[in-house]
Amino acid sequence: MQYGSIDPVVSRELFIRHALVEGQWTTHHRFWADNQRAMEQVAALEERARRRDIGVDDETVFELYDARIPADVVSTRHFDRWWKHARRERPDLLTFSPEMLTNAASAGQVRVEDYPDEVELARGLTLPLSYAFAPGTAEDGVTVDVPLAVLDGVTERTSGESLAFTVPGLREELVTALLRTLPKQLRRGLVPIPDRVREVLPNIDPGNRCCPHWSASCAARRR
Repeated sequence: MQYGSIDPVVSRELFIRHALVEGQWTTHHRFWADNQRAMEQVAALEERARRRDIGVDDETVFELYDARIPADVVSTRHFDRWWKHARRERPDLLTFSPEMLTNAASAGQVRVEDYPDEVELARGLTLPLSYAFAPGTAEDGVTVDVPLAVLDGVTERTSGESLAFTVPGLREELVTALLRTLPKQLRRGLVPIPDRVREVLPNIDPGNRCCPHWSASCAARRR
């Protein structure tokens, strides 16, 4: 016996939560694949920004589906029958964009373009970047993949200067960490450090450092 005939309200909620939200079903509907890709994009941004609050929670995803699916759709069978006709008039009804799956309040000023997929070094060399938010593991952070064939060409000077500020979205964290390594007598003149970081970041040119190995001491002397 179908549970929908016993309690259609609860049956509908179970269908939406377990099938559409948690993915406990097998389907070839296009909107489902599109929504999975959108969620993956948001999850990738969380990896890059090193946060876990950018994507919306399951309850929000439930509400998105709940607002669009009729009350009499209480099972997979009911859904397939309804969607067969509904998608002809509104094919994008159940397709969610990455923006719809992003928690705007938490995301703040996080931008995809601040976390590039590759870095360009001198002499036309371009290397791919990968991101992982896994504190305590070897994979944590930003990884630059250097092919063995060009390893000798990536000199200490080239990699140091070009990679230090490669990811704009992580520069604030990097500068903050560098300033906190300063001797106490220098660091005292920079407090509160978060305010100083926000003040100097717009004026830092990654291609114009005061020494081959840019350091927090350079920043302090410039100030």
